[in-house]
Amino acid sequence: WLQASRDSVLSSTVGPDVLRKLLPDSAGSGAINNALVRRHFQDLTCEFLAPLLPFVSAATAGIQGYPFAPTPALPVFSPSSFLEDLRPVGVFANLRRNRIKSLYRRFMEGPHFRSWFAQQRSRCMQNLRRFHGGLVVDFAGMADGLSSKQRVDALQVVQDLLQNLSQDESCAEHILHGLQNLRKDLLGCE
Repeated sequence: WLQASRDSVLSSTVGPDVLRKLLPDSAGSGAINNALVRRHFQDLTCEFLAPLLPFVSAATAGIQGYPFAPTPALPVFSPSSFLEDLRPVGVFANLRRNRIKSLYRRFMEGPHFRSWFAQQRSRCMQNLRRFHGGLVVDFAGMADGLSSKQRVDALQVVQDLLQNLSQDESCAEHILHGLQNLRKDLLGCE
């Protein structure tokens, strides 16, 4: 009975393709089966979260072209717009539209979504600021050729990055030092 119950639960949550890959109970098969089931749920999680990626990942192309532009902001997230524009990925793309919208709505209304989502966005912005700070330091030699207006814009970017990165313990010291030196150069201080 227990084996039949286990198989029933597995077949309802794990697709038949994964069940076919599972090895019969024998010495050493438990670790392999465990890895297969873990991988399956990892793939499902990635497919489920894929539509949220644009809101928790940053595009660095804009700052790579001109590093003295302000750090780009993440796209604004609106649950209603997200549900309306939702493009599910993988096995979730095969679900009926109203069912998938209901699934994501319940996920977003869950007790942990807001804090998780805010943490992901915060982590993304910190990573983007670190990347941007390193890029600005790498291109510090460009500052000499900037117009007066560009120097003011560059100084604002450097000051914003310094303000945000000085509180980030994981920011490389050479980036902070390079930004401080660049700020002095832009201000014309010794």
